[in-house]
Amino acid sequence: MEMQSFNYPASGLLQKEVTQVAEFLNKNPTFDGRGTVIAILDTGIDPAAMGMQKTSTGKPKVIDFIDCTGAGDVEMGPAQKCPDDKPLELVGASGRTLKLNPNWKNPSGDWHLGSKSLYSIAPKEVTRALTLMAQLLMQRILAMNWGQGLYK
Repeated sequence: MEMQSFNYPASGLLQKEVTQVAEFLNKNPTFDGRGTVIAILDTGIDPAAMGMQKTSTGKPKVIDFIDCTGAGDVEMGPAQKCPDDKPLELVGASGRTLKLNPNWKNPSGDWHLGSKSLYSIAPKEVTRALTLMAQLLMQRILAMNWGQGLYK
């Protein structure tokens, strides 16, 4: 029997050879979950991740995706269209130009932009860590400036 090749990006994961999963799948090539549907409630998966694209039979792995992390919580501005001379660019609220991915399909050509503060959606542990890092960085900057005689 021919050995199957496993190209899943598994760095940092327990390898299939160590757990003898590769040997099991070679002996039982159809025992890979085909025909099984699993619902996952999570705070977020990345359906674009390489291992989430297709099953061993080439069918899509993700059948449906509902964002339970607060979908719709971002207030969107009025629809914008890209200018004719720059079909993949929009101007954001900050005035900066946003370049769109040419692979994105938008038949209507209407784009809605919005933003959300990281501090409003990040877990408390993350915001605490970011605040502490910002404070330490500010202390270093002040100490360097003081040492250079910028403050008297």
